This record gives sequence, structure tokens and C-alpha cells, in this order.
Amino acid sequence: MATALDQPLREQAQRIRQAVLHAAEHTLGLAVTAVDLEIDAVLELPRVPRGERFELSER
Repeated sequence: MATALDQPLREQAQRIRQAVLHAAEHTLGLAVTAVDLEIDAVLELPRVPRGERFELSER
């Protein structure tokens, strides 16, 4: 798995585990008891200069 460091790794790993468990059970019909993850790469997010940041507004 490759991930960015914009969120805590434990939280990201837990979300991925839950997605894999859900897909295995509901899509494939498999009974899965554990999902092991290994982070083997860290992705760098593009840096945005402060003057170029913007926020999305609700419409």
C-alpha cells in the first residue's frame, strides 16, 4: 500500500481494512477474519503556496 502523510496512518489503515472486509464479505461472499496491510511507499502531496490556496464553498 502507498499512502500520503496527510492523515494518521492508523486511521488510514483502519479505513482500508474495513473496505477490504466489506468487499470480501458482500461482493465475494468470503468470510475474512483479518486483513494485514504493509505500507511500502509514502506519497508526497503537491505543495500549494499560501497565496494560491482556496476553500470550496457550499452551493
